[in-house]
Amino acid sequence: MLSAVPRRFWLPAVILALALGGSGCERDEAIFVVQIYPSELLPQGLATDDTVVALQTALKQEGFILAEGSKRNYAAKVEVRRESQSFGSGKDTWQMRVVLAPRDAGVEAGAIAMEGLGETAADEAVPSAQQLAEAAAAAAKELAEERKMMRKPKDEIVTALSSPSRRVRDFAVRLAGARKIKDLVPVLSKRLADEPESDLVLRIVGALVQIGDDRAVSPLVELTKRKHPIFINQIVFAVAQIGGQEAEAYLDTLAQGHPSDQVRAAARDALQELLSRKSAKLKR
Repeated sequence: MLSAVPRRFWLPAVILALALGGSGCERDEAIFVVQIYPSELLPQGLATDDTVVALQTALKQEGFILAEGSKRNYAAKVEVRRESQSFGSGKDTWQMRVVLAPRDAGVEAGAIAMEGLGETAADEAVPSAQQLAEAAAAAAKELAEERKMMRKPKDEIVTALSSPSRRVRDFAVRLAGARKIKDLVPVLSKRLADEPESDLVLRIVGALVQIGDDRAVSPLVELTKRKHPIFINQIVFAVAQIGGQEAEAYLDTLAQGHPSDQVRAAARDALQELLSRKSAKLKR
């Protein structure tokens, strides 16, 4: 749906995008949006082309490049829906949710998906062009903030981990894991207890596994106290992936004495996997 851009224009576009990234010590991250995929469940009466054009305009205004680059190529998935307010006097809103995901998985280490959400008043059955533009602009602005965070130093990622915005916290956690920033292990470990969203707690667990620093084992073990066996099993395999002496001791203790048959079995399997991986490394 995006018009092709001749190759001779790519380099100037990249230079311009980097120049617009600010004069600070971290340059902005050039992101190429190769394709936009609208949801199949757009509100009745809303044209697909109108949705795409609104998002294209907003992305360009925020410095995204609508073309294919040599790397950092992303595809966008856009969804528009009406969000009804069930309580109070709040009015319904149109929401535009945009997910930018790396098109070529594994091309560049640390490439992760970004998500932006924009809202505008819903006073008609179908969003107007102006309302689409407002929602797209807000979503693109959030995406731009995440794009800029990709090059931020770890201190700013620490700040983002405690942001009031759930999406900002989510992105910061995923970024820390993708970049394997070992210096953030203590902060992420503390966040395990402070994070109010249960799905983000599991996201933090995944980031700690990606980083692979055994300092995370003790906080993960602490997280399992007074938890349901299903949750404990998830942590068991996370601990096994990280490894280390403390992980081995914890898994052995669970395998021998946890009251849940399910947990004991999971701990035995995880411990066997850890020891097999350890043995394979020693034989290299």
